[in-house]
This record gives sequence, structure tokens and C-alpha cells, in this order.
Amino acid sequence: MAIAAAAAAAVHPLPPPLARRTVAWLVCTHLAWAAVDAVICLFLASMWLFFLGLATNEIGRLACGEGCAVVTAAYNLVSVAAGVTVVLVLPFSVSVLLMASMMARAQAAATTATDIEATKEPALKTSYAAVRETLCDSLALGVAASMAFTLLMLIGDLVKWDSPVMGSRRERVGSVIHDVGALGTFVVNSFVSCPIITVRIWRASRMARHAL
Repeated sequence: MAIAAAAAAAVHPLPPPLARRTVAWLVCTHLAWAAVDAVICLFLASMWLFFLGLATNEIGRLACGEGCAVVTAAYNLVSVAAGVTVVLVLPFSVSVLLMASMMARAQAAATTATDIEATKEPALKTSYAAVRETLCDSLALGVAASMAFTLLMLIGDLVKWDSPVMGSRRERVGSVIHDVGALGTFVVNSFVSCPIITVRIWRASRMARHAL
């Protein structure tokens, strides 16, 4: 038996300890990033379904009333998506912090002479460029539109609450303003903000993984 074991070891030599540690590190890293990707995908999907369910619920309520099947299904979707989103808030935050630290490390290691020259530009010019880039950013525009619709929804609520008689003209106008604001908020978050956030976080995840 000892001779056979020695012969097998000679034919298939064991890898050196450093190689074994490297393989184990790569496997653990791959599994960790797979878990991070799963958490991020689940959180973003649940957040998108949450706003999509709210938009569907609002459209169904306006189209066929409170008790229709569309409203009931949308309400159930919102409930499930909200629960999943709340559960994944902490793991998602940890995953994003992990990606941010990896990207910061990669950017710090990839500093070039061009970056050094860019830091010599006047502070006013740099600040103006940063403000201009922020104002032209698609995500910033989506957030601004969502906030505008949310403000419109609050104005509609104030108009309804200020109505002296239920069913009056002022109360109906307030209801219309509230519905427009609510529908606009949900649609913008569903089809503008959430897709942009998803694409950017996914790109950041890929960059952080390549930085390893």
C-alpha cells in the first residue's frame, strides 16, 4: 500500500501550499461576489416591482375602481415587494459599501500623471464642471422629476383637506392633482430612476470585480 501511494504521489504530485491557498482564495472570492450579485439583483428587482405595483394600482384604481382584480393583484405585488425590499436593505447596503471600497482602491492604484495634471486646474472651473455634470445627469433629472410629482401630490392633498364640503369642486380638483402627482411619481421611479440605478450598480459591480 505504501509503495502504491508513493507511486500515485509521484505520478500526480500535490500542488504546492501557495497554489492551494491561491485556488481557495479564488473560489471564496467567486462565491462571495456571486452572493453579492444575488443580493443586489434581488433588491433592485423588488424595488422595481414595488414602484411598478404602485403605478399599476393607481392606474387600476382610476380605471375601474377600488375593488377590481387589477387593484387587488397590484396591492399584493406591492406588499410582497415591500417586504423583500425591507429585508434586503441591510445586505444591499453592505454589498454597495463593499463595491465602493473596491472601486476606491482600484482608482487610487490607477492614479496617473493625467490625473495629477487635472488636479492643477482652477477650483472654480472644476466646481462648475461638476455642477454642470450633475445637472445633466439622467439620474439627477429623474430624481428631480419624481420630487416634483411628489410635491404635486402633496399639494393635491392640501387642496382636498382644505375643502369645506366632501364632494365639492375643490375636493375633486385636489383629488385630480393628487392622482396626477402619484401616478407621475410611480411611473418616473419605475421606468427612469430604477433602471438607471440598476445599470449603474451593475457596472460598478463589474468594475469592482475586475479590480480584484
